Amino acid sequence: MILTAIVNYNAGEALAETLNSIYRNMEKADNVLVSVVDNDSIDMSKVLLLNNKDLLEKIVFNPINVGKARAANELIRDLVFSPYIRIHDEDLIFSLDSDLRLESPDFFNTIKKVWKDIGTSVSCLVCAQVGNSLMKRDLKFNKTSSGYTYFIPEEGYGHNVAAGAVIVPYKYWQKVGGYSERGLYGGDDGPLLRNLFKVTKKPICVVKDLT
Repeated sequence: MILTAIVNYNAGEALAETLNSIYRNMEKADNVLVSVVDNDSIDMSKVLLLNNKDLLEKIVFNPINVGKARAANELIRDLVFSPYIRIHDEDLIFSLDSDLRLESPDFFNTIKKVWKDIGTSVSCLVCAQVGNSLMKRDLKFNKTSSGYTYFIPEEGYGHNVAAGAVIVPYKYWQKVGGYSERGLYGGDDGPLLRNLFKVTKKPICVVKDLT
């Protein structure tokens, strides 16, 4: 199963494009659940989410903006403890920024294939997008024998690493406790990647051309 968690704040039309791209991919894949938490948006986001309630597993409307980290952690915690969902250690948590479209025509099945190929040797997958600061920085990228790109996050980068589309097995998500909630805004993915490497001693795989 892939548990997709989206934190939204005033993404509006971009959120609509993101959801539409997810729905197109869900038609080709089984066991994909999508949930959204809204951090007190003041644009069209709330109406948009209500109009999509039949297609979403869960929608949460926060009365204040609590930041991405706390919102994502609470949403995933709610889903894990839901009596209607049975999550296993090997299931995947997919944290996706609300303004990123899935450009791949078969995103979820591709992710499942990639994880089947290399899931035992990496801590998570990062789906890099054009213009992403992750791809602009010299993070000592290396090619694995199977052709995938991976890197080891360093202390010097920390909060400057932006991913936006991170896929983590539930067993590792549990070990690191999800996102670090130190500080309200920004830099949430960087510490998550760094913590995953510290705990698992496994690098991060960068899957290109999917978002």
